[in-house]
Amino acid sequence: MKKQVVLIEQNPAKLEDLKRIFALEPEFALDIASTGNEGYNKAKNIQPSFVVISDTVNDIDFFQLLNVLSNEAPYSKKAVILTVENPALQVYLANNFKVNVIVTQNQVAERLIMLMKQSTPTGVPQPAQTSASQQFGAQNPQYGGSLSLQQPWNTPVAQTMPGSVPAQNIQQGFPPPQQGFAGQLGYNAHGTEQGSQGFSDQASMKGVRTLKQTVIAISSPKGGVGKSTLSKELALAFASVKISGHPLKVCLVDFDLDFGDSASMLKLSPHITISTWIADIKQKVKTGAYGSIKYSQQQVERYLLTHKDTGLRILAAPTSHSDDIEITDFDIETVIDNIKGCDFDIVIFDTANNTANHTMIALERAATILLVTTLDVAAIYDSKILVDTLRTIEFPMQKIKLLINRMPKNENNGVNVHEISQMLSLPILDVIPEYPLISKITNWGNAAVLERDTEFSMAIRRLGNHLFPVFNKAIRTSTQRENKSLIGKLFGRNGKK
Repeated sequence: MKKQVVLIEQNPAKLEDLKRIFALEPEFALDIASTGNEGYNKAKNIQPSFVVISDTVNDIDFFQLLNVLSNEAPYSKKAVILTVENPALQVYLANNFKVNVIVTQNQVAERLIMLMKQSTPTGVPQPAQTSASQQFGAQNPQYGGSLSLQQPWNTPVAQTMPGSVPAQNIQQGFPPPQQGFAGQLGYNAHGTEQGSQGFSDQASMKGVRTLKQTVIAISSPKGGVGKSTLSKELALAFASVKISGHPLKVCLVDFDLDFGDSASMLKLSPHITISTWIADIKQKVKTGAYGSIKYSQQQVERYLLTHKDTGLRILAAPTSHSDDIEITDFDIETVIDNIKGCDFDIVIFDTANNTANHTMIALERAATILLVTTLDVAAIYDSKILVDTLRTIEFPMQKIKLLINRMPKNENNGVNVHEISQMLSLPILDVIPEYPLISKITNWGNAAVLERDTEFSMAIRRLGNHLFPVFNKAIRTSTQRENKSLIGKLFGRNGKK
C-alpha cells in the first residue's frame, strides 16, 4: 500500500524538482498543495503518512502551521525543507513540533527520501519516554544523537507554544503572529531575556553552545553598499542577546585587510589588530613551529578588542597597508581555524570587496555567505561578475544568499529585486530598508540595533532570525517594486548580458 504524502511548496521550480524526486519512488503517492492553507486542509482530510513542508510558505505563519498540523494530523510524520542550514532552528523544530525529518534545500535530492524511509511508520505514536535527542540524532546523523534536549516528543505543542492559534481559525487563514519565533523562546525586542513570557529553561535554547557554531561571511564585490555597517549591526544585535541568562558569544572579524574600519565604527582604538596576531604566528614559524599552530581561547582573546556595552569581540583589520603586505594564506587560515576553535556561538567575517586570497579563504570557511547588493546598477553588475566567477571555479553556491540593502520605501527606480535574484540565480534571504540616519549613528560610534526600534533595526533582527533565530521583533519589508524594464534593458532577459 502506498504511503500518502502531502507536499506543501509554493515555489514552482522547487516543486518541479520535488515532483521528479517522488516520481522515482513508487511507494509514495504525492498530493500537492501550493499554499499552507491548502496543505493544512488536505492533511486534515487525508491524514497522510507524511506532510512535507517548505519553509518558504508565506500565506500563513510557518510555526503556526506546524502547530495545527500536530493537533489535526497527529500521526502524520512531518518533513521540513529549510532554505538555510540552521542547527538551532533544526533542534527547535524537532523538539517542539515533532518534526521527524529536516533537510536543507541543497540536501533534498540525496537525503529527503532516504530519511523519510527511515522514519517510523505512520499511525504509530512516538513512545512517551523517547527523547528528542534520540529521535533527532537518529534521523539527522550530523548531530550524532549527542544533543541533550529536555522536551519530550509526547508533550502537546499547544502547551509549549505561547499564543498558539486554535485549529478552527485556519479556515480563515492564519492571523499575523503575535510575537516572533524568538519571542516564544523568551527574548524581547533587543534580544535580552524576558521574564516568564517565554519557555522555561527546559524548553528554551538552554545549552545552545553544544550546537554547531554559526559562521557567516558578509561579502560584496562593490564598495559603498553598506556591507561593513550591516556586519557591525548584525554582530551587535546577536551580542545583545541573552539565553538562559548568558549572552551569546559573538566575534566580528574584519577581513578587509586594506581598508577595514570595524574598530573605528565602534569608536574602539585598534591598538591590537590581526597584524599583531599574525606577527606572533610568523614568530612561531620562524622558531620551528610546523603544521597547524594552535592557540587556546585565552590566547586568542588577547588579540581581540571588546565592545564594552555588549561584550562583542572584534578582530580589527591592520591600521596601515604596510602591515598586510606580508600576510600569507597560511596566516589567514591559522587565524580562522583558531577563532572557529573557540566557543563563540556566532562568528561574522566582514570581507573585502575583492577576490584576493584572504577574501576567498574567508568565504570558503564560512557556512553561510550573505552577498550584499543595493538597487544600484553598478552594484548589481559587479555582483553578477563575482557570481559568474565563483560558478566558474565551482565554488559551493548553495552557501550564498542574496541580501538587498538600502531598499527605498517609496521611490521606484526601475529595478525589481526578484529580477536581481533571477539574474544572479541566487535566493533572496532578506531585504533591508533604507535608513537615512544610519550614517549619523555610525559616525557617533553607535548602533541602530541598540537604540529605539526602527524599520531598519527590526529588519536586522529579522535577518538574524534567518541565521540564528533568537529575536522576536521582525517585520516584513516589501520587495514588490514591479518594473522590469531597467534590468531587462541593461542585462537582457534573465540577466544574461
